[in-house]
Amino acid sequence: MMAGYKHILVAADANGGSEHVVERAGWIQSQSQCSVTLLYVLEHFPEDLPAEMVPPEGESRFDWIREKAENSLTELAKQSGVIKPGIRVEQGSLRPQILEVARELKTDLILVGAHEHHWLALLWPSTADGVVHTAPCDVLSIHLPASDYS
Repeated sequence: MMAGYKHILVAADANGGSEHVVERAGWIQSQSQCSVTLLYVLEHFPEDLPAEMVPPEGESRFDWIREKAENSLTELAKQSGVIKPGIRVEQGSLRPQILEVARELKTDLILVGAHEHHWLALLWPSTADGVVHTAPCDVLSIHLPASDYS
């Protein structure tokens, strides 16, 4: 008999659709009592920030953005039924960071959102494709409705 998953890593996406992926993680967690970590990767650190994104005087921009992202992920987990999630916010390139955290946490399932492909995918494969082909564990690619990221 196959054992259930013990640790799920959910790659959250700032472009929308993460709620679908996190909801799926919550359902899997309810079936297998596994732990769940939500990961957000800040890929491009913005130089020019909108006024509502400017940190208070003397506070590091990355630390301030990290705190905002952690709060958003915590709220998303609560709304999606994920119990006691780990929350990670990293800076770097998406695929390498997802894979690094997966190895570090000894993850046995990665959940990623998959956008519909278009002709540009021939030139620049998606993060989901890259993770699927190089992950050290199972990967579940969650189809995201076009309205979530367009």
